[in-house]
Amino acid sequence: MAQCAFCDQESKYTCPKCQSKYCSLVCFKKETHTAKHGVKEEDQKEQAPDQSEKEPDQSVTEKTETPNLSIYDPLVKDDVIQKLLSYKSTKTHLKHIATLLKDSKVSREATEEGRMEVANLGLLELRAGGENENEAIEDFCQRALALMEEKGI
Repeated sequence: MAQCAFCDQESKYTCPKCQSKYCSLVCFKKETHTAKHGVKEEDQKEQAPDQSEKEPDQSVTEKTETPNLSIYDPLVKDDVIQKLLSYKSTKTHLKHIATLLKDSKVSREATEEGRMEVANLGLLELRAGGENENEAIEDFCQRALALMEEKGI
């Protein structure tokens, strides 16, 4: 296991924004960690100065509208899902989960089954009651599950 970037303990988590390893919420919230995000956010603002962080990102809709969505059409076309995907934090967390599924170096799992387990654990941490609970991720999961059940997916 890797060492926490902010203290001497063993790391348990990885920041989805900057990939820093940390051991606890205390270390996650340290100024040395949040300062890394400030620098990255400034870089992003320089690249797109006219786009504010609270403004919904229209690129989500553009990226997800492909001709062969079939079973995922109800999810992609849902207004609630689109609203949740317009939040930067939702996109960041879901992108990290997708990376865990695809990249064995990030998940540290060679098998697809192992990567699925790591991604599921990461998602559980973000859902209600998880250590890094995120309301938008919980709302996204609940809405996606409801739509899938409703449509028989």
